[in-house]
Amino acid sequence: MSDAPSFEIHGVCDERFAAVRVAFEQNFIDRGELGASVAVVHDDELVVDLWGGWADVARSRPWERDTLVMVSSTSKIPASVVALMLIDRELVELDEPVATYWPEFGAAGKESVTVRHVLCHEAGIPGFEQPFAAELIYGDWEACVEHLARQAPWWEPGSQSGYHSMTFAHLVGELVRRTTGRTYDDFLHGELIGPLGADFRIGAPPTVRDRVADLDSPEPRVYPAGPESFAARADSGVVSTVVGPPPQVWMAGTNPSALGFTNARAIARVGAVLAGSGASQGRRFLSAETAALAAEEQRYEYDLVMEAPVRWGLGFGLASAEVPLPFPRSVHWGGYGGSTFVADPDSRTSWSYTPNRFISDRAGDERGVAIGGAAIKSIFGLG
Repeated sequence: MSDAPSFEIHGVCDERFAAVRVAFEQNFIDRGELGASVAVVHDDELVVDLWGGWADVARSRPWERDTLVMVSSTSKIPASVVALMLIDRELVELDEPVATYWPEFGAAGKESVTVRHVLCHEAGIPGFEQPFAAELIYGDWEACVEHLARQAPWWEPGSQSGYHSMTFAHLVGELVRRTTGRTYDDFLHGELIGPLGADFRIGAPPTVRDRVADLDSPEPRVYPAGPESFAARADSGVVSTVVGPPPQVWMAGTNPSALGFTNARAIARVGAVLAGSGASQGRRFLSAETAALAAEEQRYEYDLVMEAPVRWGLGFGLASAEVPLPFPRSVHWGGYGGSTFVADPDSRTSWSYTPNRFISDRAGDERGVAIGGAAIKSIFGLG
C-alpha cells in the first residue's frame, strides 16, 4: 500500500508563518480533516492562503482555490462590520432604541431595546418563536423581520446576554434597510465585500454551486441544558445534520446570520478592516475610533444561549479566560462546525479557518485552536 497522504495542500505561505502550514497539514493527518482553507492577513498582506483536501464526502473532488463552504455563524463577521459602518456614518446611535429607526420593532416589550443591546446579544430574541417554518427562517426576509417585530423577548432586554444565533444579522440588516433604504445584501456587497474583493455571499446562487463544498455533519447539535433551553429554542426549526451537498433551502436562502458561503481568504480580508484599525487595501471603511469600539468590553458573564461565559464586545467575542488570546484588543468569533476568525489591530493581523467537516462539540474541536496557536507563534517570531 502507498504511504502517500490522502490529501494535498495548495497555495502560498510566507516563511514567517510556516507554523500555520504545519498546523493545517496536521489537521488532516491527526484531526481527521476532510477539506478546508486557511488564510492570514498581516500588515494588510495575504501572507497565508492555503487550501487542501476534498470538497466532497466521497473524496473525489479536490478542494480548489475558489471552493466555497457554508460557514454558519462566521457569516455574522461581515454583519458586525456593517453595524460598525452604520455607527461610523452616524446613521444609528448605540444607545438609541431600535424602534427609533424601525418603529414596528417597538412592540411586545421591546420598546427599550437599543442598538447596543442588539450588538451585545442582549435584545432577548435569539431565535424565532415557534411555530415558524424553516423555509421562512432560511429564506423569507420580510416574514422574518415582521415576525421579530411582533415577537416578545425571552428575557428582560439588557439584563443578560444570549447569543442571537439565528436573528442577529436580520436585526442588523433591517437597521441597514431602515436607515439607508438599501437591502442588507446590497449594502454589504456595495460597501464592504465588493471593495475588498472578498468571495462572500449569503446563499449560493446557481452560478457558483459547482464551487460549493459538501458538508460532513452527521451528528446533531448537542444541547447540554436540554430541549427547553434557550440554546435549543434559538435553534428550533434549524437543520444541522447534513452529509453531502448543502440543502437547497440553504443555497437558496437569505438568512445572513448563518448562510454565508465563502472561504478563509474572504473572511480574513474582512477581518483586515479591523486589524487595520478601519482601513484596508488603501480604503478607509471605518474611522479608527469606531473600529476600536469592537473591542470594548460590554458584558462578561454566563451567556444564556452559548451556555458558557462570553466576554462580549460590539458584535464580537473578546479575549478571555475561555478564549485566551494574547492580544488585549483582538476580536473573534466562529461558526457551528468549526470555522474560526480572529482580528487584532495591535499585531495588524487577521486569520480564518473554514472546514467542511463539521464537529458539533465546540469544546472538542482542536482544528481552529491549532491554527490560532500557530498564527500567534508566527506573529511573535516563535513559529
